[in-house]
Amino acid sequence: MRIARARPLSAIGELVWNSLDADAEEVVVYFDRDQMGLKGIIVEDNGLGMTPTEAQEYFGKLGGSWKRPGARTKKHQRVLHGNQGQGRYKSLSIGRSVTWKLFFEDGNGISEFTVEILSTDPSQVRISDAQPSKHTATGCIVQIRDPHKQFKNLEGNESAQELTELLAIYLADYPDVKVVFAEKQLEVTNAIQKQFKLRVPDVMLPSGERAPESELRVLEWRHVDRRSLFICDARGFAVQQVSTKFQLKKHSFSAYLTSPYLDQLEQENRLALTDLDPLAELIIHVSKDTIKEHYEGEDKKEAARLIQEWKAAKIYPYEDAPKTTIEEAERKVFEIVAVKIHTAYTELTAAPKVAKALQLELLRHAIETGPNHLRDLLSKVIELPKREQDDLSKLLEETTLSSIIGAAKIVTDRLKFLRGLYQIVYEYEKHGRIKERRQLHRILAINPWIFGEEFMVSTDDRDLTAVLRAHKKHLDDDIVIDVPVKHIDQSTGIVDLMLSRLLRRHRADEVEHLVVELKRPGVDVGADEITQITKYASSIESDGRFAMRDGIVWHFWVISDKLDSYGAYEVKKDSTGRGLVRDTPTAKIYVKTWRQLIEECKARYQFIQEKLNFTANDEHAMRYLRKEHAALLDGVVVESDHSEAELLVGAVGDPAEN
Repeated sequence: MRIARARPLSAIGELVWNSLDADAEEVVVYFDRDQMGLKGIIVEDNGLGMTPTEAQEYFGKLGGSWKRPGARTKKHQRVLHGNQGQGRYKSLSIGRSVTWKLFFEDGNGISEFTVEILSTDPSQVRISDAQPSKHTATGCIVQIRDPHKQFKNLEGNESAQELTELLAIYLADYPDVKVVFAEKQLEVTNAIQKQFKLRVPDVMLPSGERAPESELRVLEWRHVDRRSLFICDARGFAVQQVSTKFQLKKHSFSAYLTSPYLDQLEQENRLALTDLDPLAELIIHVSKDTIKEHYEGEDKKEAARLIQEWKAAKIYPYEDAPKTTIEEAERKVFEIVAVKIHTAYTELTAAPKVAKALQLELLRHAIETGPNHLRDLLSKVIELPKREQDDLSKLLEETTLSSIIGAAKIVTDRLKFLRGLYQIVYEYEKHGRIKERRQLHRILAINPWIFGEEFMVSTDDRDLTAVLRAHKKHLDDDIVIDVPVKHIDQSTGIVDLMLSRLLRRHRADEVEHLVVELKRPGVDVGADEITQITKYASSIESDGRFAMRDGIVWHFWVISDKLDSYGAYEVKKDSTGRGLVRDTPTAKIYVKTWRQLIEECKARYQFIQEKLNFTANDEHAMRYLRKEHAALLDGVVVESDHSEAELLVGAVGDPAEN
C-alpha cells in the first residue's frame, strides 16, 4: 500500500503526532543501536495511552471518529492533529514489525497490553489481552524492529531540524510540550525570531475553476538556514513539504500554507498528486510568489533605509539625479551591490565615515569602468556560480552593462504591459471600461510592437486616402492622389491603425502592411465586424493606385475581447488556429481576440522571461501602465485596483483609527 512506502522521518513524525493527540506532555524518539548497527527506533510518551476497546476501534480501520476536524484532546483540550490513522502504517516503511505497548488507567491502577503489525500483512493486527502493569503512569512505547536498512543519516541535525519544522506550529502554540529526538530537544520558542501571516489571493484557471483564498503562516528562524514551504491541513498542521528554490539567502523561514482546496485533497488522500492537479499547482505557485514578494519588499525597505543613511551622511557617491533610464538602471545596480556588501560584511557597518565613502566610490568606479572588477564583485557579493561568472565576463567583453540592463528592462516592461493590457480588456469593472478610440486606440499606437516586431505606425485613425499616401513611398513616384479612396460601398472608411514593416528575409524590398480595426471590450466580433474589415481589404485591392506588386502583402485584422457564434464559426475554417478567414497572395484577413494576441506576444518573450525569472503580477502591471499612460487610462477601473486598495488600507490602517 502507498502509505507504507513513506519517508522514514515522515513516519516518525506521524508517531509523534499520535503521542501528542494522546495528550502527551513529553515525547522521546531514540535509536537503538549496537555494534552490529541499527536494531530499531523507539518512540515513548507519557500520554493517556489507549484502552483495548479504543485500540480495536483505532487499529480496526483507517482513522478514528474522535479525530474529526476541530476536535480536542481529552485532558489538555489541545487541537487534535489526526491523519486518518496513517501513522501505524507509515512506520512499516522503517521496519518489518511495529509493536505498541500501551499503558492505561483501568480504575484499579495501570494496566498494559500490546498491539503488533507486520509489514508482510499490515491488515492483520494482533492485540493482546490487558494485564496489570508495573508502570505507575499512562503512556505508550512504540518499537519499530527489524529495520529495512541502517538509516545512518536519520539521527543528524538535518533530520532534527526537519522534524522541528513539521511540528513548529504545534510547538509554538503549546510551548509546554517537550519533544526529544536523538537526544536533542526540538527547540521552537527561542528559535523563532518572529512570526506573521500573509494572505494568498483566490486563484482561477482559464477554464473558470476557482479556489478560495489561502493563508500563509511564516515562522522566521534565528540561527537556522532554512527556506521551506509546507502544506497544512485545516488545523494548520504541516502534512507535506513542497519543493522550493527560494532565492532569498538573507532570510531563514518556514512557511505553512493553509488552503481549503488543498485540505480537501488531503482528506481525499490526493495531496501527493498535486503535480497532476492544475489548480493545486496554481495555489502553490501563487503562494511562492506571495512569499517572494513579501521578502523582496522587506529587502527594498532595508535597502532604502541604508541608502538614505548614506545620503544623510553625505557619503553616497552620486550627487545629481539620473538623466536617462539607463543611468537610473546603472545606479540601481550600484545600490543592489552596495547594499549586499554592507549586509554581508557587518564589519563595514562599523567602519569610519571616511572609509565607507571610499568603499562606495570605488564600487561605483568598478561598476562604471571595470567589467573584470565588476565580475569579481558580483561573484563574491551575489554569489554567481562559476559558469554564470564566465558568461557574464564574456558578455561584458562584447557589450556594456548598460546594454544588458536596457535589454532586460525592455522585456520586463513589455511583459508588464501585456499583463496590464489583459486586465483592461478582460478584467475591467463595468463602470470603468476602457474607451475604444480615446484610450485603447491611443495606447496601442504608442506600442506597435504588440502587433509584431519591426512594425511602425504609418497612419493612425485616418481614412483610406491617408493609407494610400503612407503606401505611396513603396510605389512609383508619378502616382497622383487626386481623388479620395472610397469603400466599395462609396463611403469614406476610417482606419484605426495602419502599420508597416520592411522585411529582411529574401528580398530587400519586401513590405508588409497591417491594417487593424479595434473593437472595445464588450463588442463581440461577428458578421458586421468581419464584413467591415473585409470591405477595407476589398477597397484597397480594387483601387488600382495601390498597384499591387510582388513583395507587398496586406494584412487586415479585426480584434476584440471575444467572438460571437458567427465569428467563432468563421475562424474554425483556419486549421492553423491563427484566425485566418481570407487568404490571397496579396491580402490576408484575420479575426483575433486580445487573449490570442497577448499569448502570441508572451510566446515571443517566454524564453527570456524564464531566464530572467520574472513574473508580472496584476498590481505591478497596472501600476506600470498607469505610470506610462496616465492620461490615457483616466476612469479605467480593473479588478486588481481593489486588491491594491486593500493592501494600502492594510498598510496605513483604518483612517478612523488614526
